[in-house]
Amino acid sequence: MQTNNESTAEKKPKYRLIVEKDDHPVNPRKNKNLGTMVCWLDDCNLGDKKMYDNPEEYLMQLICDSVSIKRLMEYLQNVFTDNNNRIVYDEVENQWCWQCKNRGQWSNLYVFTKRDLRKKEFRKKLILEQLVGKQLLSIAEATNMFIPLFFYDYGSICITCTKYTSEHDDGDYFDDIFESGQLGWIYVSYKDIRREYGEITPEVTEKVEKRLVNEVNKYNSYLHGDCYKYVIEKCGKIVANDSGYIGILRGVISEMKTKAAKEYQHLFDHIRNKRLEYIEEV
Repeated sequence: MQTNNESTAEKKPKYRLIVEKDDHPVNPRKNKNLGTMVCWLDDCNLGDKKMYDNPEEYLMQLICDSVSIKRLMEYLQNVFTDNNNRIVYDEVENQWCWQCKNRGQWSNLYVFTKRDLRKKEFRKKLILEQLVGKQLLSIAEATNMFIPLFFYDYGSICITCTKYTSEHDDGDYFDDIFESGQLGWIYVSYKDIRREYGEITPEVTEKVEKRLVNEVNKYNSYLHGDCYKYVIEKCGKIVANDSGYIGILRGVISEMKTKAAKEYQHLFDHIRNKRLEYIEEV
């Protein structure tokens, strides 16, 4: 004679897969990333840890930490060499002279030695503070790959590596219909690229750029709550579960399938955008 318990057990499906939103996702910027994301939007705690008050201050510190004195001076000489300004090295006095022309005669504005240049605070205050905007960025680009970050606000902030434009674009970065602008950068040092990929080739450069863009897209998905987890039951008992999947659902399902045990992978083929549960009968 069949008991009620046996009848109930027989009716339990062989497999049940549930994909659902993850209400407690881990911020992907807290994981190991290739790029560093620096954001400067007021009143928003975005990107990686903000250690400086403005982009110029951050770039100055980055340059002092990563650009050699020789490369820095070569750049400054190139930037400031014109009809009225120049930076020259006095081999007799063993010092650098920052000069300007006054009534046809060159006179020193600053005089500093190689020993002075070895001090980070001296480089920042005496030299780098004379440069702003693209000039600072150009120096930093000598040792780092930068990709600009943009945002637009349509009720919630969207972060992207592509600036928003419209057919009525008048040459500004963004159309006025959104609150929008440049948010900051994501960047990686060439030293870290070589450590990860070896020699830097056009193929490696393209691969790194795609990886940085993917990091930005994943972070944007996290901010918008596109975070998922799954549970697999076998005959009513949980046999597998995982979380931490972030991104567009189609890509998330593919990633879940790849990481799941082989005997469960076929279950994910039945998950669709509006159908996040699949039951496989015995």
